[in-house]
Amino acid sequence: MPNSAQNFFNQILKIASFDIVDLKPYLNKFLNMKESESLNTNFNALGFDSIYFLNNMNSMLIGFLSYFIMILLLLLMDRFQSRSRKISSITEPIRKLLFYNFIIQMMTESYSLMAVCCMIQLVKYSFASFGDIVQTVCCFLALAVLIIYPVLIWWVLSRNWG
Repeated sequence: MPNSAQNFFNQILKIASFDIVDLKPYLNKFLNMKESESLNTNFNALGFDSIYFLNNMNSMLIGFLSYFIMILLLLLMDRFQSRSRKISSITEPIRKLLFYNFIIQMMTESYSLMAVCCMIQLVKYSFASFGDIVQTVCCFLALAVLIIYPVLIWWVLSRNWG
């Protein structure tokens, strides 16, 4: 493929995957890791330019972390719900957003991306350094979510409509 067409498709892939911020330098600095190369040029062309799970997730990592932060915020707001009507009126829309709309939409949109990132990490997983341990543990946790998610959806749907 010509370079101009390849650059065009790379930009389209960044837009499609909501790749807003490049977190790789920050993750590498925080986890004290060296830059890694991709598995091969085909993965690199698709934007998977690292073998590490969190580095390949990039901006989707922000979405998952914000989801868990919102859950913690909701738990905190539940403590004060009985004391304030304003907090009580805010918690119900947040609860509906987090547990009915957001998680289902985010998981269905990012399921295949997360699966590919997990499989890339599993090809060359390592426990050699702190950064490798964090990357591998996050990969295994994400893989567990990827396996449990369809089973959980099947269980909820069969229980409610079966």
